[in-house]
Amino acid sequence: MYSTYLGGNNYDVCRAIAVDTAGCAYLTGFTYSSDFPIQSPYDSSFNGGNYDAFVAKLSVSGGALVYSTYLGGGGNDDGLGIAVDNAGCAYLSGSTRSSDFPMQNPNDGSFNGGDCDAFVTKLSASNDADGDEVLDSVDNCPAEPNPDQSDTEQDGIGDVCDNCPTMSNPDQADSDQNGIGNACTFSSSTPEGNNVNIDLGSNVHLFFDHVNQSGTTVMTITITGPIATSFIIVPYNQPTYYNITTDALFTDSIEICINYNQSAINSQIEPNLKMQHYAGDMWTDITISLDTVTNLICGKTTSLSPFVLAVPSICGDANGNGAVNILDVSFIINYLYKHGPAPNPLQSADVNHSGGVNILDVSYLINYLYKQGPALNCP
Repeated sequence: MYSTYLGGNNYDVCRAIAVDTAGCAYLTGFTYSSDFPIQSPYDSSFNGGNYDAFVAKLSVSGGALVYSTYLGGGGNDDGLGIAVDNAGCAYLSGSTRSSDFPMQNPNDGSFNGGDCDAFVTKLSASNDADGDEVLDSVDNCPAEPNPDQSDTEQDGIGDVCDNCPTMSNPDQADSDQNGIGNACTFSSSTPEGNNVNIDLGSNVHLFFDHVNQSGTTVMTITITGPIATSFIIVPYNQPTYYNITTDALFTDSIEICINYNQSAINSQIEPNLKMQHYAGDMWTDITISLDTVTNLICGKTTSLSPFVLAVPSICGDANGNGAVNILDVSFIINYLYKHGPAPNPLQSADVNHSGGVNILDVSYLINYLYKQGPALNCP
């Protein structure tokens, strides 16, 4: 939620408001102020008369002007109505007494006399299409809100729209057009035989007891997959799913070993690391060994896809770093109001056990941390 002033040092009135699909507010009205706040304007100067119309777009949080502009001529101009389309273009209607009201591709290009004329104006979409308070010209993902501009692999593509956010791939190549970049796709021929070993990339290794018919084994790495409710998928700021399939026919068990990046896992929680496998609509712990020296974890299963590395969730540990503190308060606020990443799992932020995550959980967590409030109580 938000509440804000909008105006200059004179008389300012908002006549109408519209809201786009992202939650950005568009306002129009009139202003007597020659210092009305301006941002990325169509017209940056007061045009004369007693008042000009204005148009302003606020960010989703209300904390920033995406754009704000005067609109008018040498007479009095008033914005009376506003609408916005799915592309983010604003449509205004109002009245003008200006014979020099700005014209562009007009149906009628001349003032018609009388006390005032009506006007209709369409403004192009703003230069912050996703409303995340980062201008499109510098936004590393202009189509999806990402105010933190997270780019884990530093390839210039924001994680939220990167087709392979775990690997550097600035070209976003995707040969099979499945939405997963080539850099996150690995395959290996899987020959017939006993005790068959294959590598998928440099850090995932599979050991089949028996392959009855040869084929190809494929792994894609994604940051989305089946939701976890009782554990935290690591790394906490970029959950990694190892999705493995094969068309080879096999029997008995498969051992899967993953060399993990220790720097991406908090050392306090590393000893609790587990390998989880999703099968039959549920997650199962399949861990058989963990070596924190060589950073190798192994599990055994009889089926494939997907696998994750995880640690037990802690109630209140919204950011998944193994501790509950003020950083978790900030993380929840960022999630609720700034398009930030979701707590992982979401239930870790439902500290008042209400069945949802909202501002009441923020208050409850602060009360627990600093006011000796009741214990945290996640589902």
